Amino acid sequence: MTTYIIRRLVMIIPVLFGVTLITFFAMRVAPGDLAQVQLGEYATEEALAVFREEHGLEDPLPIQYVRWVSDLVQLDLGESYRTNASVRGEIFDRIPVTFQLTAFALVFSLAIAFPAGVISAVRQDTFIDYLARIFAMAGLAIPLFVIASLMITLPAIWFGWTPPIRYTAFTDDPLANVTHFILPAIALGASLAGTTTRMIRSQLLEVMRQDYIRTARAKGLSERPIVAAHALRNAMIPVLTVVGLQLGVLIGGTIIIEQIFSLPGIGRLLWESVDLRDYPMIQGVVVFMCFVYVFVNLCIDIAYAWIDPRIRYS
Repeated sequence: MTTYIIRRLVMIIPVLFGVTLITFFAMRVAPGDLAQVQLGEYATEEALAVFREEHGLEDPLPIQYVRWVSDLVQLDLGESYRTNASVRGEIFDRIPVTFQLTAFALVFSLAIAFPAGVISAVRQDTFIDYLARIFAMAGLAIPLFVIASLMITLPAIWFGWTPPIRYTAFTDDPLANVTHFILPAIALGASLAGTTTRMIRSQLLEVMRQDYIRTARAKGLSERPIVAAHALRNAMIPVLTVVGLQLGVLIGGTIIIEQIFSLPGIGRLLWESVDLRDYPMIQGVVVFMCFVYVFVNLCIDIAYAWIDPRIRYS
C-alpha cells in the first residue's frame, strides 16, 4: 500500500505540470494589453511601462513561465495584480467557505441518493422506482444555474422571502451561517444526487442477480440483511468512483453557486479574477483546485481496499 501511495503521489507531478502549462499559456494568448486592463484606458505610457517592468511582462513567455513555476515549487503563488495581496493568503482565507459548501452539498446528495437508489432497486418497476428515476433524470437534465436561480426567485414570488445575501462566518453566528448554506448546498448537490441515485440503482440491480444473493435467499435470510450486508457493499466501488469524480464537478460548480448566492469562496474569487485578468490569482486558484481534485481521487482509490478486502495494491 505504501509503495502504491508513493507512486501515485509521484504521478501527481506531471499532472500538475500539465495544468500549469495549459493555464499559463492559455491566458497569455487572450487579446489585449494586460497592463492596460489593470491600469485603465487613461493610464500613461510611463505607468504602463512601470507596471510591465515590475511584473516581468516584458520578458519572453518561457522565462515568465519558468519563473512562476520556480516560485510555485517554493509554495509562493505570487501577488494579486488587483490588490497586491498574497495569492496564497487569499486562497486560504476563502477555503473554509468553499469546503463548507462542498461538504454540505455532498452530505445532501448522499443522504438523498443512497435511500432513493436502494429503494428504487429493491422495489424495481414500482411507483417508488419510477419516482426515483424521474428525480435522478431531473437532477441530471436541469442546469445548475437554473436550479440556483429558481431557489432564489420562487420563494420570493410565493412567500415573499429571499435567502440572505450577506455572508456570516460560522464563528460569528453559527445558525445564520448554516442557514445561508442550505439552499446553495441543495442546488449544488442536486446533480450529484441524480447521478449517484442512478449508479446505485444499476449496480445494486446487477449485484442482486448474482449467485451468492440467490444462495443467501435460499438459506432463509430476509431481504434487509441481504441488501445491507451482502449486496450494497459489493455495489459500492463503482458508486465510490462516481462520487470521487463528481467531487470535481462540485468544486467547479461552486464558481456559479458562490456568485449567485454571494458566498466569498474560491469559486467567486476565480470568477472575479478572470473578469479582471488577474493572472497570478487565476493561476494560483486553478492549480490549487487541481491539486485538491487529484488528492481526493487518490483517497478514493485507497478507499477501494477498505470497501473490498479482495483488492490489494502491490
